[in-house]
Amino acid sequence: MQKGWVYVNEIWYYLGNTGSMETGWIKDNGHWYYLDNTGAMKTGIIYLGDKIFSLNKSGELQQTLNNSNYVSNAAYVDSIDVNGLPKLPQNYSISLQVSAENKILQLMNEKRTEAGLSPLILDNTLLQIARYKSNHMIQYNYFDHTTPQGNDWTSWLNTIGYRYATTGENIAYNNFDPVELFNQWWNSSGHRANMMNSSYTKVGIGVIYGDNKYMGTQTFSN
Repeated sequence: MQKGWVYVNEIWYYLGNTGSMETGWIKDNGHWYYLDNTGAMKTGIIYLGDKIFSLNKSGELQQTLNNSNYVSNAAYVDSIDVNGLPKLPQNYSISLQVSAENKILQLMNEKRTEAGLSPLILDNTLLQIARYKSNHMIQYNYFDHTTPQGNDWTSWLNTIGYRYATTGENIAYNNFDPVELFNQWWNSSGHRANMMNSSYTKVGIGVIYGDNKYMGTQTFSN
């Protein structure tokens, strides 16, 4: 009787001790995996109820267990796409640093609250644009507010029909800690001014790991 992992039509399945196909969470050799209701092993970001889980390309859960709940950390993804914008090349494999994005938002809003400013609201469209910009810089190997094609985030916002009165962008990168991107911005007067700008009410934060570096973008608007 066959047991364990089986590979059928480019999909991994797991057969239990009785030979039946498993579904849901399983633990194998110290790693957690998730099998959907067809038994197929999942990869990337999955949404279960109100929780987000990140699985690498091998299907292994990338989070640690905390108070019986998994918290998001990093997810390996093939690309970051935005409807209406060109599909980016896949010159480098990338991973989405979800928990770093959330931590940077928390740190920034703590600073704003201490200064008597309203916290910024995470905007889904700005989030997509910020992630797209970070991945754009990785895939095209540059670091600038203007792309090699001559575009910037404002032209992207206009292309997809996003309405705003004022907008701004912060970018930074390092090769050691994604959350440290916040300190890089905070310790720069111009970038700090963007984060503390009272005119802004919304933000998107995109932190991507690829080509041996963490690339971060903050996109602001009102």
